[in-house]
Amino acid sequence: MTKLQRYIPDIWRSNQLIASQYQYTNDGIFDGIVNKYFDTVSPSGFDLMAEDWDNCYLLDACRYDMFADLQPFEGQLKRRLSQASSTPGFLEAHFSAGRYYDTVYVTANPMHSVDEWCTVELDTVFHSVINVWETEWDEDIGTVPPEDMVAAVKEARKTYPNKRILAHFIQPHHPFIGPTGREMVDSGMQGREKAKGADVGSSADDEQKIWARLRQGDVSEQRVWEAYRENLKLLFPHLRELLDTVDGKTVVTSDHGNLVADWLWPFPVREYGHPGELRVPELIEVPWLVFDADERISIQSDRPLESGVEHGSTEIRDRLSDLGYHS
Repeated sequence: MTKLQRYIPDIWRSNQLIASQYQYTNDGIFDGIVNKYFDTVSPSGFDLMAEDWDNCYLLDACRYDMFADLQPFEGQLKRRLSQASSTPGFLEAHFSAGRYYDTVYVTANPMHSVDEWCTVELDTVFHSVINVWETEWDEDIGTVPPEDMVAAVKEARKTYPNKRILAHFIQPHHPFIGPTGREMVDSGMQGREKAKGADVGSSADDEQKIWARLRQGDVSEQRVWEAYRENLKLLFPHLRELLDTVDGKTVVTSDHGNLVADWLWPFPVREYGHPGELRVPELIEVPWLVFDADERISIQSDRPLESGVEHGSTEIRDRLSDLGYHS
């Protein structure tokens, strides 16, 4: 970053009038200009399924810079560019045109099961889709705990010894379930059952999600960063367990990053969360951590199995709401 790039945001930060005006124009035509600019200047992303791996652990909303700063592993870490800035975009970019009957998709994220969020029918893409969110969703924290994903991955490797395993964890994506995150209560952290006991007129859908609260100044950027980093660090022991117990060549990567009041240089505006179709570095730069193996999995392709998930159900929408999504 040049001195000019560092200096100009300080000018915008101090000029509240300009900042507020851009805040209210950050939609419609302005959004289109910003998205088009970054789409033009950003290189294309990598092809996940063309890479060489037996197990791929996909961490949701994991920035490369945060991962590189915190990760304790001895694998080979590189920076890669994702094809998308959101989970639906990632799923569509990688799976809309292909068939991967040599792969089992183990997922804690229900995003693929609501048609207006994701247009790809993953049941026809993979040999099998294991929806961990159906059976292991924790209503108290509004997500799937990482230990339940570990158990599902181990079971999938036993059940499908000749398939690639693509495991989609929720963390470090909000809701934040570490000590700091649990103090910043919103509907995702309370869980929908607890939200029902709130004051009359409020509901899980009415409560502000963490990125809206940060935008409005209701929670500090420092606290959000602390909770976000906690959500990543709490994953590491679980990833270590998988590395120690599951055979095959393994990579750890992410579908996209996340914005925490980052400036969208050269535009005088901050952004939060992970808007779709916004290919800024903080959203598309993801980790690619490789662990080689002495013995590889003998992979074979077989016709797909049915998952039995009913797309668009109320349960799916409720769980997406816990993660901060509204349809």
